[in-house]
Amino acid sequence: MSKNPFDYPEIRSRLALFVSLESALSCIQVSKGFSQDFAYPIWHTIDFGTQKTLPQKDSTILKKYGHHIRVVKGVETQAHLGLLLDLEVSQLLDLDLKTTMDTLFQASCYDLLRQNQTTLTNLKIQSKNNEYSSAKFIFLDSLVSPQPSKLTTLSIRWLTLTRDSLVSILRHCPDLDSIDLWGTTLTPSRKSDDYQHTGLTTLQIKATEAIKAGSLPLLAHFPNLIRWGIGDNTTPSAFPSQELKESISKWCPRLKTLETNFTPSLLLNHLILNVFSGLAGLLFDYKEISSNIILALLRTPSNWVHLTTYTGLIGSYDRHKDDGVAEVKDHFQSSSWMLQSVVRSCPKLVTFCFPDHEMDMDEIELSPWGCTNLSDLRVRIKGLDTRDKVERTLARLKNRKSHESLDTATEDPESIDWEGTSIEARTVRHLLQFDKLKTIWLGTGVWEI
Repeated sequence: MSKNPFDYPEIRSRLALFVSLESALSCIQVSKGFSQDFAYPIWHTIDFGTQKTLPQKDSTILKKYGHHIRVVKGVETQAHLGLLLDLEVSQLLDLDLKTTMDTLFQASCYDLLRQNQTTLTNLKIQSKNNEYSSAKFIFLDSLVSPQPSKLTTLSIRWLTLTRDSLVSILRHCPDLDSIDLWGTTLTPSRKSDDYQHTGLTTLQIKATEAIKAGSLPLLAHFPNLIRWGIGDNTTPSAFPSQELKESISKWCPRLKTLETNFTPSLLLNHLILNVFSGLAGLLFDYKEISSNIILALLRTPSNWVHLTTYTGLIGSYDRHKDDGVAEVKDHFQSSSWMLQSVVRSCPKLVTFCFPDHEMDMDEIELSPWGCTNLSDLRVRIKGLDTRDKVERTLARLKNRKSHESLDTATEDPESIDWEGTSIEARTVRHLLQFDKLKTIWLGTGVWEI
């Protein structure tokens, strides 16, 4: 029996997930078996941001494997587009590209989108400079065709788009659930089209673009909108509060979640108190938290289900999984007792993700939390300041919750008195009160318990 792991297809297919692109290119030329095992895992996802030498590879070799490609990221140059077209890539699921005003580049974009129109489910197109652009989004008819589109997520950022073009896209993308128009300017149409896309639930666009004067509000197209990313940096007096409030009431009665990145504390407070009603979810920048924001949340404590903050950790909670813990930078520490009022007073709260906030067990233990259905918790605990302490605490918590009673839990090898007053023991006792707690982060990696 061979001792070389590469002689076994089931092992080769696993090893293929961990080799570099250069090694994979060599391996697929060894034999037909190697080619089958190494081609798909390597070619499924192409990221031009990290695979910078890919356009220089021998196209005769690359062309054999273009049919494996399903995800493409970081398309920014004509060389990137040329390679994808040469490879005859036609079964993409995800595509992320940055466009320019160059005529050849845009024509190539058109061709690439056209030949993947029936398979794409996620598409992101934005101006290469990430700033307001007069560039027109000219690839419209590559998305609009007699063949049905499978797009569920669409992002068109920092471009200019006519309202008619947007409505055409909506009409031809029946499966669309989320659209991101951040930084994109919508130009008025000659006539109003009141088409409604009943499947779309998530929208990202500035309020001023959503309710432009003299035209049917953009919100009119989305009667089942649930989540809106509305980030704005204006003042309450300059914000179109009344117009927006009326539009939401008329067109989007199901709107429940607000995302407010780039929104200063003063305007955020105004939105919660005076513009949006019946909110159940809020995502905001933690640096904007204040006593007024806490009081605004406590005005309707029985409504809140999901409360989350933007931080440098969003999307990368596991960045400290292997080395230490996340650094605490809590500017609200002196008033942290006010956040305890939120978890004590909001009975429906399921998600509480404030990874920049450090809680004090002395304050926590003064009064029980009312959010008995808590499922996702991401905070820091004062005193759990090393990786060992955090991991030991979470391991003990998971051990306890995995058994029917505390009496059947296995013994912990560490010399911790879990009935004592250590910060680890106190934290575990507190968290064991929440039977539905499934996801937790205390400074290292996310744990599922």
